[in-house]
Amino acid sequence: MNEESVKKDMDGETRTEVAARVEEDTAMVSQREKLEQFQQLMNHIIGNAIGQAMRQNNEALSEEISRQVNDRMVQELEYMMRISDEKEEERFKALDETLRAHQKENKGKAEAAAARMPFFRKKRFGRSGKKL
Repeated sequence: MNEESVKKDMDGETRTEVAARVEEDTAMVSQREKLEQFQQLMNHIIGNAIGQAMRQNNEALSEEISRQVNDRMVQELEYMMRISDEKEEERFKALDETLRAHQKENKGKAEAAAARMPFFRKKRFGRSGKKL
């Protein structure tokens, strides 16, 4: 009988050990599931936080790039207008010099012609224009 009670006790212990192991396995599975759920939750939270931060960063970058492009475009347009104004001014100076030279030349011709012609006409007497 002693052997039978030892077998029963061993059987009992074995059953308790098996039950304990099953409970332990269940607890470990439960802990693993909880860990996985926690990881998924943290991944979701971090993913949302990173996504939101990236969207905000993209908006800020977009605004900064737009501002810099606008500033650069304004500078380029001002430069191009200044160059255009300078070229136009040079062209008008050349045109003005040409006009002044032409007027001076014509004035010289007019003065030469005036010098050849008497300022006052001599009065002629009579019908034939002969002086008496």
